[in-house]
Amino acid sequence: MNAMSASVRLRHLSGDERGSILVLAALAATILIGFVGLATDVAMLYAQRQALQNAADAAALGAAATYVAGNTAGYAAEGQGDAAASLANGQGNASVVISMPPTQGAYKGVAGYVEAKVSQPVATVFMGPLFQLVQGTAANQTVTVTATAVASTTGTANTVEDCMLALDNVIVDGGAQITLPSCGMAANSTGSQAVLFNSGAHYSGTDVTTPGDIVQNNGSHVDGDLYPGSSPATDPYNGLSYILPGNCAGFPNSGSPTGPGCYNNVNLGGTVTFPAGTYYIQGDMNFNSGARVSGTGVTFVLLGNLNIGDGVQVNFSAPTADAFSGVATAYNYAGVVFFKPGSGNVSINSGSQSSIDGAVYAPQAAVDFDDGSSVAQCNQVVGYSLTFNSGGKYDHTCNNVAIRKITDPNGPGTVALVQ
Repeated sequence: MNAMSASVRLRHLSGDERGSILVLAALAATILIGFVGLATDVAMLYAQRQALQNAADAAALGAAATYVAGNTAGYAAEGQGDAAASLANGQGNASVVISMPPTQGAYKGVAGYVEAKVSQPVATVFMGPLFQLVQGTAANQTVTVTATAVASTTGTANTVEDCMLALDNVIVDGGAQITLPSCGMAANSTGSQAVLFNSGAHYSGTDVTTPGDIVQNNGSHVDGDLYPGSSPATDPYNGLSYILPGNCAGFPNSGSPTGPGCYNNVNLGGTVTFPAGTYYIQGDMNFNSGARVSGTGVTFVLLGNLNIGDGVQVNFSAPTADAFSGVATAYNYAGVVFFKPGSGNVSINSGSQSSIDGAVYAPQAAVDFDDGSSVAQCNQVVGYSLTFNSGGKYDHTCNNVAIRKITDPNGPGTVALVQ
């Protein structure tokens, strides 16, 4: 009886698969966790690769521009410095090698090109243990990520047209969007951050030119040719001036002005229409929240600051050349909507929508496009400095407007990325 009972129990256990299923489930879970970890490591390595590519691009362009400028001894140090600036967030263990001519790729050994190779060891979390499990041997948990860029130090003479010019520097902050379908942007600063694209910035234009350096921080997107170390752009409105027409009057508390002239401290609210002509504003000009302001053939000469407030809608167009026929160049405001001759600020604030056909000329002032502001139409901007803050949008679409051309000569020796 006991022997028979034991035999029955053994036959029952031989058909019980519950233990094997638990083993298989545990093994499957281990494999799944391994692949999730592997995907995490791959994503981390991809992000690091993009950061190193931005640094390599900056290094190649900086080295090439320095070499073209005549510093044949210091171009490598300049490239290494530009890479370090791009990798400023705790990534100091990267290796940067500058080579002229390049040592690999399509331009290997070709004169007139400079190569930047940026490498960095990156510690993984799951790759090492996973490979050790598969291979049965200890695996290195550190992976070296490498990015390479090549820039040309030769070029043909050409002249490009810009619709934005900073007589000093340009900053494009994260989230700002600049769209220039048929023109570019220039900064005449010679500094190490003459043009700075911060993380999340989006720029689309024909080019970006500056005698200084162009810095792209991680996550910025720039669609256009980059020309650091180029010649400064011309200021087409240089020499523009003004003469006050006499005593300035108070601006109407409500409604629209009867015509052009000189006004003190203008504060605009509600719906305001400016008749054609030149307006001299002695003091600040404020477009208060919710204002709806328009004018055709108008120029504002600003002796104080300009502030376009939250939620304002502006629709201005500049006078045509015919309106100033025979007028001396220094007082010819054809194509100019805002002229601010002195220092101070021109601020276009969050939520405002501006349609401006004409130029904003503020050669000694800081021009700021703040969060959520939107500027469209054939708007040309010349300021001492230009700043585009988070969420600001600038879309340049030109009609037949009498603005003067901003040109910068990128003659022989221009630099550009080729790989």
